[in-house]
Amino acid sequence: MAGAALICLINGAVIALLSLYATHDLGLSAGAYAVILATGAAGGVIGSATASFWETKLGRNRAAFVAGTLATGATGFLVFVDKGLSGALGCGAYELVGSAGGSVFVVLMMSSIPVSVPSDAVARSMAVGALVLELGTAIGAAAGGIMGTAAGIRSTVELCLYVAAAALLAVALRGGLSAVRSRS
Repeated sequence: MAGAALICLINGAVIALLSLYATHDLGLSAGAYAVILATGAAGGVIGSATASFWETKLGRNRAAFVAGTLATGATGFLVFVDKGLSGALGCGAYELVGSAGGSVFVVLMMSSIPVSVPSDAVARSMAVGALVLELGTAIGAAAGGIMGTAAGIRSTVELCLYVAAAALLAVALRGGLSAVRSRS
């Protein structure tokens, strides 16, 4: 749940600013931005349709880590672009890769709840899971709007990437340390 909240916070902040970032900072037209949004929808469908494949090939925890990495790391596609084709491709890659990773993560997270809690707590636990996703996105969007106004849109998008990278590094180190401790 904590990973889901963090992913939603980061992506909520970026999503709140993406339309302004794409059209004002990167100079994309409204039509180009509409195509980019459709790319995100396609990424979501691809991720949802392949989540069980990821789990089978990587195991639930590793698949969730990779999916979370894609969902948050996709922000990097936005940071290293400029106006024109580079910006359009970066926004499209962010939507496609981020939505695919995010969908896989959500499918894995939500599908793990019914098998990990007592049967009389499934509905309540599913509701909490959904609430974490929604509140994380809403709080992230509010924070993104506030930071975007105070620090600038591009600076806020960059900060989201740095926060994502720090969080992923912390999770990777924690997982690596747990593996070392379990071998001892």
